[in-house]
Amino acid sequence: MTETNVTQFGNSFRVASYFDKASKGASLCLWVKTGACCDPENKEGLSHLLEHTLFGLRKSANISHIYSSIINRQLNIKAFTKAEHTAFIIKSVDKFDLKKCIDILWEIYSGRWLSDEALYDAKIDISKEIDELSKDPVKILFEVLNSVCFPSQSYGRRITGTKETIHRIKVDDLVSFQKHFYVPEHSLICACGNIEHQQLVDFTEAKFSSFPKNMNFALPSSNWFGGIRKIKSVDKETRLACAIPFETKGSEQYYFYWILSYLLSKKTNNVILTALKREHISCDALNVYPEFLSHFSRMQIYLNTSDVNINAIMKIIMDELSLITFSKAEYLLKNVGDLEITSFLKLFKLKNRNIEHLAMGLGEYNLFPSEIPFPKSIDDIKGNLDLILENFYQKNKIAIAYSVAY
Repeated sequence: MTETNVTQFGNSFRVASYFDKASKGASLCLWVKTGACCDPENKEGLSHLLEHTLFGLRKSANISHIYSSIINRQLNIKAFTKAEHTAFIIKSVDKFDLKKCIDILWEIYSGRWLSDEALYDAKIDISKEIDELSKDPVKILFEVLNSVCFPSQSYGRRITGTKETIHRIKVDDLVSFQKHFYVPEHSLICACGNIEHQQLVDFTEAKFSSFPKNMNFALPSSNWFGGIRKIKSVDKETRLACAIPFETKGSEQYYFYWILSYLLSKKTNNVILTALKREHISCDALNVYPEFLSHFSRMQIYLNTSDVNINAIMKIIMDELSLITFSKAEYLLKNVGDLEITSFLKLFKLKNRNIEHLAMGLGEYNLFPSEIPFPKSIDDIKGNLDLILENFYQKNKIAIAYSVAY
């Protein structure tokens, strides 16, 4: 037996659950609709630093309850910060320790363990993270791509920040940020597994229903620019990342953009890879995927090759994008069978029983994953792809970052 439920408290904080009686355990997620895009100017990396600092101290006599539970293997928790949301996920929960896990999520959400000492520890961790990221040529490329898409805007800055921006953030900055952005209207706790909804509501309401509303909260606006930027190469690979913006229209076309990404990256399709091959350019990797944001979403394309003719590569990609915009779905779906599309969709279908899918569906669209419109037929796919492709590629809007093999 499975069942989905959602409850909203008087302060607008939501609690949702996917109950599966046959499941042996459960997962919990605290989802907050704020992320790196909300970082104040000159303090990039603040939301990510806050996520780390909320766990408290881990190396002293004043160790936080969260870290002591992790060290004693009583708690399996992970956290991450994205452009527009922050999530804290606890795995291996059962109904007997549900209250303890809700208490831990309350400690995080309320900022109980914020301190100068915890901030110091978090800065050391993030400094190491920044060092590691600086050695990854692909991540560097996408950081530059972000700045080309959204120059001089929070959406175009690094999620981790820089060592300089992290250094000047104080604990008062974290407290102020959390008070302003960790608000009930844009927060929820959800559970997947063998936890009954009412039990989840009872424990959560006791802790989270008293947080005050903040009706002034809103994600910052963004303006898409685009352009082309070259960065210094670090090895014998030519790398190119590009982004094409598209308007976000709720959840209606979610799956159709994933289908489009699949068709653009197919090896057997007469699109980018085939066009590169015609010009005797071998491609070691081609990844295409959509990223959904509140104001501007984008289709991301990444490739790497040992070929140094970057101008030819960029021209081929632009020509192919222009061609599919003109030729529509019929061109993309050539030589693609119905069964192949159906099999792909099964891999990417969002599931209520997946805690991250559940949190994303409710947090971004206010829908359970199973309620997000799923393609009904191949004709449905063709029709929606034609709508998407009408204005998909505009040359003056494309954003590109690249490095050339030395």
